[in-house]
Amino acid sequence: LRAQSDYPLVKELFRYYNYKEFINKEFLQTNRTKLENTLYHFSLNPTFPLPVITKSNHLIDSMKLQTESIISMFRKVPRGNFCDKEMAYEDRPCTIGFNQTISAPHIHAMTIETLKDKLVFQNSVLDVGSGSGFLLAMFGYMVGTDKKNGGTVVGIDIYPELVAKSIRSLKKENKDIFLFNRLQITHGDGWKGVPGKLFDVINIGANAPSVPHSLWQQLKPGGL
Repeated sequence: LRAQSDYPLVKELFRYYNYKEFINKEFLQTNRTKLENTLYHFSLNPTFPLPVITKSNHLIDSMKLQTESIISMFRKVPRGNFCDKEMAYEDRPCTIGFNQTISAPHIHAMTIETLKDKLVFQNSVLDVGSGSGFLLAMFGYMVGTDKKNGGTVVGIDIYPELVAKSIRSLKKENKDIFLFNRLQITHGDGWKGVPGKLFDVINIGANAPSVPHSLWQQLKPGGL
């Protein structure tokens, strides 16, 4: 491709997919068939629509995700809004400031896979140690905080700076999850949870030797 970069077709592909992607051997290997098909069809018809090969889709392919709901969430919530864009789509933790990190994508995928049976419309979720807010967005869409009669999600983090940063990150492209005030992020002691409330799902994103008794008390019977 680089040797033929003077050809209009290849130059168009460079423009559409970002030149940096074409010097990434892993990207080329993963998307070889799709790119070859695109070159063939585009050479026959310059109006042929270019397929979507984004960094998000590349991450999905590399993790070999199978569950459609999880794939949908990774496409709907741009990970690059929550951490360094250069590292966001690599399958490893990424710094988010304040000596904290966002978990590797496969950890988030495992979390959603484990909890998916309870992450359904109108259910309630508590996320302890909500950090970047990335999982909050996924939880929000799955239980329907973007719908008038949807579910609820509460995120708690001990770092006030992260609470503010996560809200800003979420509002970049996923602000609809706040539309009906069904998703809230607060600064506080996550081990105390939300006294007086019960949740279908409680996710603990912070390190803990054991689950605090107060959180067990806030989990609905049959909850996860």
